[in-house]
Amino acid sequence: MVSLKEYIESTKDWQTEIYFFAGEDENVMKESHFMEKFHDKDVEVLYMTHPIDAYLLDNVREFDNHMFKDITKRVEFKDEDEDLIKRREKVYEEKFSPLISWLKKVYGKEITKITISKRLGKAPAIVTNGPYGQSAHVQQIMKSQSYAGNEQAKEQLSAMKMYRELEINPRHPIVASLLENAPEEGDDSFVTSKELRDSAYFLLDTALLSGGFALEPDEAFSNRMLRVLSTRLEVESLELEDEINPPVEEDVPPEINLDGVDNIDLEGFAEDEF
Repeated sequence: MVSLKEYIESTKDWQTEIYFFAGEDENVMKESHFMEKFHDKDVEVLYMTHPIDAYLLDNVREFDNHMFKDITKRVEFKDEDEDLIKRREKVYEEKFSPLISWLKKVYGKEITKITISKRLGKAPAIVTNGPYGQSAHVQQIMKSQSYAGNEQAKEQLSAMKMYRELEINPRHPIVASLLENAPEEGDDSFVTSKELRDSAYFLLDTALLSGGFALEPDEAFSNRMLRVLSTRLEVESLELEDEINPPVEEDVPPEINLDGVDNIDLEGFAEDEF
């Protein structure tokens, strides 16, 4: 437990914000992909595990001239070479422009914006809710409220999907492989195969989970999983096999063990005892 005053006293020289991360399990939060760069830079993050914390910080914007900053949103580290960051960003945007354009067509309205991530290390991609949307943790709270019959929570939860942004890791092999297989920008004749489309959606599924969002499995999701299982198990067709028709079995009376029956004396029993 650390107070806000103690947090500010221990901040880096360049740090002007109070970084916080809202969630349920501190151990899970520590291993989150959102935390990778903070671990690398040895920057402290406040773990907010009480349900009221996330709502509170939406209304309390700053403390002692330090703004509160949700690390699941876009984060800029002011200790980095700004000129180098801009040059890298320009090159990455040009390089991955064909992939981003193609992914936008594939995902449609499921994702509002696709950007090059400046913070990801191990993960190929991650989904955030943009600067104006609620975090995944708050959405989970709203979802539980909607199950309890809160109609306003249901409407807000549905509206939150329009803020989702996908960050892709330009250094990750999976993203690089997708770029190799994506069409050139403006190539309207390109036909996306089921395998490539599935790969794009698996990237989105893992990005949603990495961002703390729950998947909403539907028929398309189930079909993707079936195609992967079929490929892995080398199943050529999903047509059902014929029903088996086993032969009719004759009823055979059970065998009764009559050993010792001959030695039973029935004369001593009265008829009404049977």
